[in-house]
Amino acid sequence: MVLPKYAEFYVWAENRLIPLVDSLTDEEYARELSGPKRSIKNLLVHWVATYMYYFDIKTPFSEFMTELNDFSPKQLTTRWQELLTRFSSDMKADERSTIDFPLGPDKVLTAAIEDYYLAFTDHSTYHRGQLMSFLKTIGKEGINTDYFTYLTS
Repeated sequence: MVLPKYAEFYVWAENRLIPLVDSLTDEEYARELSGPKRSIKNLLVHWVATYMYYFDIKTPFSEFMTELNDFSPKQLTTRWQELLTRFSSDMKADERSTIDFPLGPDKVLTAAIEDYYLAFTDHSTYHRGQLMSFLKTIGKEGINTDYFTYLTS
């Protein structure tokens, strides 16, 4: 069993974001912003595609991006919620000691399973920060998804 308490925190943190995204207008969702993903929509398409890739590493990442690009905000957050739930279950019950994860066409990362899940969830922490920054840029109030906040909630 890998990091069950951390898996619960991870789901809590990401679930706090979904209502914020669901409350956006279409214009806010697609508004061009500065930063690497350029819009909330682009950020979420990338983020959800990352989950899809976790479950199907044989399919090129770009195919997931293309599929998700036409999703409405609600369709995207629904898919996000579904994949988050599946990912969390895997994270709690994974009995493997290592994982081979492709990082590109000719590069595979072999990592301890704990390191893999920590890397994956840490990257999502980065995306949570990006989303909070984007929301503040468009005049919305962000929320705290910090582990200390989770412990006191």
